[in-house]
Amino acid sequence: MVLGVHTHTHTRTHTHRIIAPELPFFKPRDLAQVLWGLQRLRVIPSTELMLQFHTLVRVRMPHFSTLSVVVLLSALESYAPVYQVC
Repeated sequence: MVLGVHTHTHTRTHTHRIIAPELPFFKPRDLAQVLWGLQRLRVIPSTELMLQFHTLVRVRMPHFSTLSVVVLLSALESYAPVYQVC
């Protein structure tokens, strides 16, 4: 653990294995809350999981409530130094 952030490969793999198959079934609110929860637990998701999040968010953004957008942006902002999406 570096600076309170879980970077251990096992944690990232375990998180990806559990969450990735379920993501396509998540509602917009669920996507925002799961990412926020991971951020609060200081878990850095795998790059593959973050790409899956980004893809689903882009497709479902028109269905996000204002609150879900705020929660999502708050979580993404904390990951900005870790993931550089171009």
